[in-house]
Amino acid sequence: MAFAKDKLAAWFIQNFVVSKSQVFDNPGFISFKISGKVNAYSRQLIFSEDFFVNLEKKIDNQLGSEGNALVYSLGKKFGYRFAMVANAQQITNLSSLDAKNYIYLLTRFVEGTYSSGITHEIFAEDKMIKFNLDNFVICSKSGKGFFLSAGGIAGIWSKIIGLDDIEAVHYKCQASGDSKCEVMAAPKKILDAKFDNVLEETNLNNLNLDKDYFEINTIQPITNSSKSFKHFLDANIFSYNKGIIKMGDKRFFIIEASIIYLLESVLSVNKTAMNILKEISFELGFDLANNSNLAYITDLCSALGFGDLVIIKKTDSFLINFDYFPWTRFSKESDHIFISSFLSGMLSNNLKKEINLNLKSQGFFGKGYSVSFS
Repeated sequence: MAFAKDKLAAWFIQNFVVSKSQVFDNPGFISFKISGKVNAYSRQLIFSEDFFVNLEKKIDNQLGSEGNALVYSLGKKFGYRFAMVANAQQITNLSSLDAKNYIYLLTRFVEGTYSSGITHEIFAEDKMIKFNLDNFVICSKSGKGFFLSAGGIAGIWSKIIGLDDIEAVHYKCQASGDSKCEVMAAPKKILDAKFDNVLEETNLNNLNLDKDYFEINTIQPITNSSKSFKHFLDANIFSYNKGIIKMGDKRFFIIEASIIYLLESVLSVNKTAMNILKEISFELGFDLANNSNLAYITDLCSALGFGDLVIIKKTDSFLINFDYFPWTRFSKESDHIFISSFLSGMLSNNLKKEINLNLKSQGFFGKGYSVSFS
């Protein structure tokens, strides 16, 4: 009976709650309706699973445990920030019926976006939760799970429980031959009694929701592309079924836009990690350009949620500008490494020679945020 209930709840959330919350049909924007807030939409992006698979693998190969700790830190900070943007409830009594129902629905919601199936078990006395994950995004291919399945879960659970010392361990993985991925999140002292070398990230400062976040990221009409993500779905360039987004055999997923800034700020403490970020961002752009023209690149960036892109081609260079680019409190201090490397890869594919863009300017444009590269 419980299994049937879970399947029914997952079906309802995937087909009604998620589909009604996600807004795909505005060029330049991917948005998500925030529960409990009137006309408040978080800024989302359509992101490649392979980007994070490559990030986890390359950082592990080149930096080992030090690099894995960085990726875990990235994931926990993102999960915590995501929970704040999503207006996640803070729970003081895990044994209450309201808490159990909320966590049950939240699990079904995550399942409808990132996994083929999730079960969970709560251990209220220890403030611990255990997840079994089937076909969970990224870790089922990378075999690592430091970013989203461990770090991301740790950050979300930390915000919900209200404790910075919540950590998570991804101790079984489908990519390593296990039937399901298994993740446990709890206060570190609880995990230390069960596992060796539990990773830790307690610096969750400066992740608070920006007071202007929703206003600056409000959906606006754009002028340089008429193509939304829905257009790419209708054209069968992408497919979307039960929360799973694919382009051919490659999986994509929806992620809150703070990730492009957290990637840079967290990885910047290590030169090798930053070089990897630039490399895999360039490779992603090169692959997605797929020998296409500049109009397609403009439309694709719009459809993925990066705002209103214009590309001006000069004799031996480019001038690139985004209006209504995703804005967060981290934008002002950013060199925009991900998007500059991503576009460099796209244009290199288009011109069949290497292009390297750098940030030229950033600031507010009308009701939105603008960045330029050359």
